[in-house]
Amino acid sequence: MYLVRERAEKFIMAMKVLSKKQLLDSDLTANLIREVEIHQHLRHPNIVKFYGWFWDDRKIYLLMEYAPMGSLFSLLK
Repeated sequence: MYLVRERAEKFIMAMKVLSKKQLLDSDLTANLIREVEIHQHLRHPNIVKFYGWFWDDRKIYLLMEYAPMGSLFSLLK
């Protein structure tokens, strides 16, 4: 996860970067497609917003709402 800022509006969000090779090697492509499809339709105050995604030759990038306190998993630990 990376903290990123949109240049024109200076809007802050989180960017999840996934390796295409690792997804293919682990046979997780279907899981990624399902994650994106589900996240695109979720609208709930307790779930981070999904802003979009894009890709290049080697990586897939998911843009999401920044959660300043981190992930739920890290908070539960």
